Amino acid sequence: MEIENICIIMSTYNGEQYVKEQIESILQQKNVNINIVIRDDGSTDSTFNIISDFKNKNSNISIIKGNNIGCKSSFYEAAKIATKLHPDISYFAFSDQDDVWLPEKAYKGIYAIKSKTEKRPILYFCHPKIVDAKLQPTGQSWDAANNLTFEEGCLVQTCAGCTMIFNRASLDLYLQGNPENMSLHDSWMYKAVLACNGIVLEDKD
Repeated sequence: MEIENICIIMSTYNGEQYVKEQIESILQQKNVNINIVIRDDGSTDSTFNIISDFKNKNSNISIIKGNNIGCKSSFYEAAKIATKLHPDISYFAFSDQDDVWLPEKAYKGIYAIKSKTEKRPILYFCHPKIVDAKLQPTGQSWDAANNLTFEEGCLVQTCAGCTMIFNRASLDLYLQGNPENMSLHDSWMYKAVLACNGIVLEDKD
């Protein structure tokens, strides 16, 4: 089995309560080579110290200390840096700072994308499991119409950015936008792929 490389793009801001657990879950992904690019958006708590400690212990983590520019612009800047730091990587993902990933999340997304032979933008997403601060299920679910059309994507948030995995063609497309005109990084990515003849793959498991 070929082991693929993936770059995880993360923006952090005052996430000291959760970010350690999230980074650990990313580093524990199975059957992939993990690289992480983290842009800290001017945290005033211990977040930057936490991610710096991870970087000091893991050569596959890159961190950028930035000024506070907001979530969508911070993710955009992190994505630009990721493309330059990892020009040979074909697969990318967004990561929030307060989630925990199941160990085969990245592999499942890459495998789904690789099943398509087209060279156009391809975006995979799954359905998040909604839990409380102690990772206990809340009983809530992510409800969306899921017709996977551009028109639908303009009206509702069909998929969460924290579940997305996408190819470089999708990331290049996303970076052609202006963050000032985006609602959020993930909704822009989703609409851009659909609007430009890309493929969206929904994992309902």
